[in-house]
Amino acid sequence: MLTFTQWLDESYKFEEDDAAEDSHIYGFKDHKGTNYKVFIEKDRETGHHNVLFGNERNAAGNIGFKKTDDQGPHARKIFSTVHNIMKHHAKENPHVKRYTFISDKGKRGPGTDLPEPPEGSRNKLYRRMTDRLGGHSVSQRYEVHHHIPAEKL
Repeated sequence: MLTFTQWLDESYKFEEDDAAEDSHIYGFKDHKGTNYKVFIEKDRETGHHNVLFGNERNAAGNIGFKKTDDQGPHARKIFSTVHNIMKHHAKENPHVKRYTFISDKGKRGPGTDLPEPPEGSRNKLYRRMTDRLGGHSVSQRYEVHHHIPAEKL
């Protein structure tokens, strides 16, 4: 069985697709050849760097996963790749202090009085990984905000 550190080192090969002053785009392919994108953008209000990742862009322009259960046991390797991209980005950009990403808890209904959806396995994975990397997660009604200090990567 792999140790946590060995497991984090397992990732798909990635490359930087594009970079601007406060925005970097990375890409990689999974075991099926599915393309993934990772966007790292500076939030000018907080100074944190937001990380968005997935394999599709929805109608609103948000990046995410086409189907949440498609990744199966490979979800860990996908997240490990995202971790290694953040680690690479932190090394190349030593001024970065914190990375933040948001995971969706579940389907949203039209009303505001709906109960909070249960946390799925992907959120549990992200929360465990964030904790292990010295970060913290904050649960909100329909999403979880994960914060990881750059020096912990």
